[in-house]
Amino acid sequence: GKSFTNFTTAQGLANNSVWSITEDKTGNLWFGTQGGGVSRYDGKSFTNFTTAQGLPDNTVTQVVLTKEQNIAIGTNLGVGVLTGFSPLSSRRGAGGEVIPPQNNMNNQELKNYTPVIEIYNSNTGYPVKDVNVGQNCMFMDSKGIIWAGTGSDKTGLVRFDYAALNKNKMPPDVFIQSVKINNENICWYNLRPSPNGEGTGVRSDSTTTPPNITEEVTTLGKVLNDAERNTMYQKFRDIKFDGITKFYPLPENLILPHRNNNVSFDFAAIEPAKPYLVRYQYILEGYDNDWSPITNATTATFGNIYEGSYTFKLKAQSPFGVWSEPIEYKFKVLPPWWRTWWMYSVYGIVAIALVVLIVWWNGRRLRAKAIELTEEVRKATVTIVEKNKIVEEKSEKLGEALKDITDSINYAKRIQRAMLPHRKDIWAAFPQSFVLFKPKDIVSGDFYFFNKNNQCAIIAVADCTGHGVPGAFMSMIGSAKLNDAVSESSDTSEILSLLNKGIKTALKQSDSDESTRDGMDIALCSVDIENRIVQYAGANRPMWLIRNGQTEVEETKATKKAIGGLTEDKQHFESHELKLQQGDTFYICTDGYADQFGGVEGKKLMAKKLKEVLIEIQNKSMKEQEQHLDNFVENWKAGTEQVDDILIIGIRV
Repeated sequence: GKSFTNFTTAQGLANNSVWSITEDKTGNLWFGTQGGGVSRYDGKSFTNFTTAQGLPDNTVTQVVLTKEQNIAIGTNLGVGVLTGFSPLSSRRGAGGEVIPPQNNMNNQELKNYTPVIEIYNSNTGYPVKDVNVGQNCMFMDSKGIIWAGTGSDKTGLVRFDYAALNKNKMPPDVFIQSVKINNENICWYNLRPSPNGEGTGVRSDSTTTPPNITEEVTTLGKVLNDAERNTMYQKFRDIKFDGITKFYPLPENLILPHRNNNVSFDFAAIEPAKPYLVRYQYILEGYDNDWSPITNATTATFGNIYEGSYTFKLKAQSPFGVWSEPIEYKFKVLPPWWRTWWMYSVYGIVAIALVVLIVWWNGRRLRAKAIELTEEVRKATVTIVEKNKIVEEKSEKLGEALKDITDSINYAKRIQRAMLPHRKDIWAAFPQSFVLFKPKDIVSGDFYFFNKNNQCAIIAVADCTGHGVPGAFMSMIGSAKLNDAVSESSDTSEILSLLNKGIKTALKQSDSDESTRDGMDIALCSVDIENRIVQYAGANRPMWLIRNGQTEVEETKATKKAIGGLTEDKQHFESHELKLQQGDTFYICTDGYADQFGGVEGKKLMAKKLKEVLIEIQNKSMKEQEQHLDNFVENWKAGTEQVDDILIIGIRV
């Protein structure tokens, strides 16, 4: 009573032009449509019925419930009366106990049934040309008589007393009349070999007409001469069968060679009153997946049949919708000669012979090659032994040199680690914090910085150019220059400006092409611990903030310039001030974690994924967060080489 819900073909309606709507006694709605047939709506979905299911036409102007609880459907080609639904067999064919047309089944359950529709129009002998003169053109009076307005000049108004119809409830008798091979009529009696192996083996006396003569006349319309009979025999002589049925001459236990794998069946049903209203369904089991649509055709053709055993099933529907029991005809198609068992045996023997020949030939060739190689190996061995002595001597020298280099790098590691701030100092200032530091090599191009002065604590993460030994040199220079900058100022913007000048001065960087381009990216925060105020400035590295109880990451972007390198001496780095609440957590990190390759597809982890992980672990303590992030990146790598130094600092106020 407050809104509309619209149904169109997108929701399953047969057509968007609806001419009639009727509700049956079980609450289902029936819609007559323009060109789409009838739609049944069960409250959840639509199912549609068209000429393919037996309607006389797909343009439906009226749907009326009859006194007999049937559903009368007025169309452009007369009236169709839905008398029920017949259950489908295991392969779609109609048959079995019929359920009423007005029933409580939903449309999904009704898919297992086919509609039983009786057609009343001029084609079936009734004076109903069409029902198309507009809405309400069909009406059922109190006595159950249906009145229909038609498009005929002679019968403009039709009185239809459905109860007075004289219906034959007996199913029709259906017969297979002939079997054709490759679309040719065959006189099966002429394929029975004679005692001498040629021509027909049919014998007769002067008082009876031979069965082959009768079959020739009924099948071909004439009597064949001996030459014509012999031609037919020679053409189909490879076809085998055990016998021929009476009345309609059909071969029994038919076996067809593969070249004769096109089979047609002619059939008919006995219906004296209205034979033109008989409908058929058939299936060739082993060839078809489903029964054929209901048809009035009396011939079924199946071409290019694969080898195997087949059963042709046929049934007929009387003019009043009564189905006969299926009749069967069995036959077999042989495989072509190249797919017979003996040819597969030949294939196997040839394959084995080829394998043996190839093995023998390769063995002979390899034996000759082995002799040649043995001599070459002997000569090479002497040379290798001599060279191996030289290599061993050089390896000893290289090993000693490598040990010296490794020892030197490990010593540099101790020096670099000694320059890093003690984590206990960071924890003293920020009890709820973590530092996740995972160098790619022995020494690292990433470093972190911490300095505390009264209530103000400065903390930073920096990513220097390169990693390993070159990056470590840069990190030591950067750490020293950052310490100088912090001693001169407490403003994060000014600190980065001083750091930029210090790096460029230390590395003698200028605008010339010969200058080094080394530098660093950095995120630096000055934290007023008592007032929970964070002043942040960054060079290409942002700060991420997750408010207490929130599920979004607030990103404070850095200035898009690096420290040192091509950056101007007078470069200004923007500073941001953020007021935090108790329980808020902020993170600063280098790009190593997000740039790590791995996962199922071997792709980069990316900053977006890292943010999602940080949101997921907000309910954990900072120590647990550090362990989770460490485990996550190790699982993400899954054996992949670490591509860069990893450094993340998280602080919860």
